[in-house]
Amino acid sequence: MTAASFLTKRFHTKGKVVIISDVLANPEGFLWSDALYAEPVKLLSAGTPCLVHDPNDVEDNDTDLPKAAIDTGFRYVLAMQTLQSIVENLQLQGRAGSPEERLQALNFYLENDAFISIRR
Repeated sequence: MTAASFLTKRFHTKGKVVIISDVLANPEGFLWSDALYAEPVKLLSAGTPCLVHDPNDVEDNDTDLPKAAIDTGFRYVLAMQTLQSIVENLQLQGRAGSPEERLQALNFYLENDAFISIRR
């Protein structure tokens, strides 16, 4: 990914609602210091609305959420650095990390606070 396309992707989606499959398709296109926010659901689906935003961009110390998350009713899910590590874990296991596998690995991490182990 070129520096220009990285900046375009990152700033094009910052604070805008997208779907989780878009974020999972290219998690390295976001800053590791950003965070993922989504609707408060138990399991994320490919079409779950979400946004990636700087977690330090807080306007209300009571909620500790960025204004963009408050306006959409989203909650903090996890740091982008962690999401990038979840995808990297799949790659280290020799998996290409299909969209379905990435989503499964993310939900596994959210439920178990651990990386998924893919059996061959």
